[in-house]
Amino acid sequence: MKLKTRFKWFLVRLFRLIPDDGPVFYRQFKGRPEFLACLLKNALNPRRIWKKFSYGQVVPLPVAISKGTALPKEIESAVRGPALEKALSDLRRDGVALMEGFIPEEVCDQILEMNKQDERVFKATQTDQYRQIIGPVLDKTLVDLWLNPGLLGVLGSYAGRQPYARIYPSLTTTLPNYDQPHTSEITDLSSYDRGLAVPWHYDAPNLYQFAVLLGDTTKEDSHMQVLAGTHRIHHQNMNDDDTFLSDDAVDKYGFRAVDCIGPKGTVIFFDANAYHRLWAKKGSKRHWIKFEFTPGNSIMHHTITDRDTLPDPDGLLGDLLPGQRETLAGLYPGAIASKTPLEVIELKLDD
Repeated sequence: MKLKTRFKWFLVRLFRLIPDDGPVFYRQFKGRPEFLACLLKNALNPRRIWKKFSYGQVVPLPVAISKGTALPKEIESAVRGPALEKALSDLRRDGVALMEGFIPEEVCDQILEMNKQDERVFKATQTDQYRQIIGPVLDKTLVDLWLNPGLLGVLGSYAGRQPYARIYPSLTTTLPNYDQPHTSEITDLSSYDRGLAVPWHYDAPNLYQFAVLLGDTTKEDSHMQVLAGTHRIHHQNMNDDDTFLSDDAVDKYGFRAVDCIGPKGTVIFFDANAYHRLWAKKGSKRHWIKFEFTPGNSIMHHTITDRDTLPDPDGLLGDLLPGQRETLAGLYPGAIASKTPLEVIELKLDD
């Protein structure tokens, strides 16, 4: 082991950045979100916080001296009206915001109808608890939802940057075959479908999302929960045992869980830097469609999905505003030329 690595792990043990097993921290649930612990972990492994800093997400930085693209006025000015203004305020405060029934029910029904024959999603059973389409074929309804100026405006204003679509729209069905366990009862995470994301966790840096509930969802149904305020924590994990947060830690730190529920058409904004999870209810099915954005990092292009999901680029994209077109530049580089250098990853999926 290199001397630098030895010294790093000496500091990890000295400051108990990965605690020993106990009543609050145990097995893989040893996430420690205290300021000093996070400060030291980011000092030892600064890649995540540097990614955030370089896009002005640690302290506000002008685009001229950082990465990303200035937020176009036509997107910024689209945050009008009480619902969108409140959503932006709530997102800034809590890292999550809900707009009940914002999308018309007929739009939700049209998305479901268009994709209902796809067995990847709509034939889910309790032995196959998670089905997903990444990149349904686009039509005008889906493009208008994905690039809704008000919804883009909330996320763009939150990040202070032009939002870029990180990955193609994701249409999912969850159907757990178990009720939500307490983390103290989970001895082997591999026994739970990875797609269900049962433990409290956070995702990639600078990842901002909105999802639309395609059916009525109550607190008694399977639904996502987000720990309010944890989006402000500069997370870093040193190994797998430091990745997830226990339910006991949630109680210890007094975090408040926000239930992402509502009638069909409810929009859920959330910052994936906040701790979140699926709250599972046995036999309770949830349909939603999710759209992910970043200020320019970690864009996941896939050549075949690029080709197959945009059958008519001129017809579907021809009437978009410049800021809307720019949003899709990383995923559809053949149809949209961006002047901004983007961090694009070429995905390798099962085709």
